[in-house]
Amino acid sequence: METPKIFESEYRFCLILWEHEPIKSRELVELCREKLGWNKSTTYTVLRKLKHKGAVRHEDATVTPVLTRQAAIQAQTQILADLGAKETQAMLDLSALLG
Repeated sequence: METPKIFESEYRFCLILWEHEPIKSRELVELCREKLGWNKSTTYTVLRKLKHKGAVRHEDATVTPVLTRQAAIQAQTQILADLGAKETQAMLDLSALLG
């Protein structure tokens, strides 16, 4: 399975989840309210997105991560490396054009 790409807000959600796993969804809502300032709707929206990406499981009102912290960090590192390589190539191409 390919590591799902997650956004910064999803990563902050996962940080809470990794610290408290497994956790009841109602407890997760409360933690997200306390730590992130999110309302219930926002928490469930992010949970739904992460479930759709295969990053979390939500069964019987219990949320557990599928994506590990290490895998998330490695995926983000690869994204940044790829972005850096593309920017470097673009700069080289521009430099060659300007001669």
